[in-house]
Amino acid sequence: MDASGIMINRPWDLVNQNGRQLERDYVDEGVSQGPQSSHVQCLGSPTDVYVSEQAEIDPYVVIDTRNGPVSVDRDVHIQSFTRIEGPCHVSRGTRIFRANVREGTTIGEHCRVGGEVEASILHAYVNKYHEGFLGHSYVCPWVNLGAITTTSDLKSDYSTVNVPIHGELIDSGTIKVGSFIGDHTKTAIDSMFNTGSSIGVMTLVLPGGRLLPRHIPSFCNVSFGDVSADWPLEQNIQTARVTMQRRSRTLTPAAEELLRTIHNMTANERTGAINVAAEKRLHRP
Repeated sequence: MDASGIMINRPWDLVNQNGRQLERDYVDEGVSQGPQSSHVQCLGSPTDVYVSEQAEIDPYVVIDTRNGPVSVDRDVHIQSFTRIEGPCHVSRGTRIFRANVREGTTIGEHCRVGGEVEASILHAYVNKYHEGFLGHSYVCPWVNLGAITTTSDLKSDYSTVNVPIHGELIDSGTIKVGSFIGDHTKTAIDSMFNTGSSIGVMTLVLPGGRLLPRHIPSFCNVSFGDVSADWPLEQNIQTARVTMQRRSRTLTPAAEELLRTIHNMTANERTGAINVAAEKRLHRP
């Protein structure tokens, strides 16, 4: 028998299909629970707004359903002067701070989100509290994006975007691609990611202030815009423990073993990127 659905071959396929999938998830649900406050402005049909009775939406929030449904799960708090465009889903326990959330976005559980987010997928416990643009991107759990961290998602000549996968450039076939950011990665203030960037697990981007490499392997330290070091595994794991404890979570033995396995699997990729960066520094004027 023929199966329904869409094949996902590359990470950007998830981002590109997310808006359509959100529309399918809420079509003809018949359980709309619109915004409770009279100070919340709904543009479009209020029947396409699904807000949990346990969610808290401050006055002067705009929810725009003209392009698709908006769903807000329980224990979500949306601060005043936020605008959310559908299709969009905000998962339980998340806090939205004066944000502009554009269509095609899914925000996972217990995130902290501010600034502008467009057509992106954020997994659980992502911290993007401050200003900065995140567009057409895929962000894994426990990522912390420092203030003004910004992703480019469109080239100046409008050509299709190549994305580095294992160091090899792959043509995405689409003109809008942002960044793909692995678990537990942290960026400093004013970190600027180029179009179609691939950032691995547990990278530390410090300091920011210049355009970053498009390929940053897992467990690397980025300094002054260059891949510069194999960031110590034990230090990374200890930082992950502290980060998770701050949110009343625990790094399980299984998760720790997975991180150690990824560290081993990405050793050659990491060494190659560090060597290339060192060679480039030698030839700078």
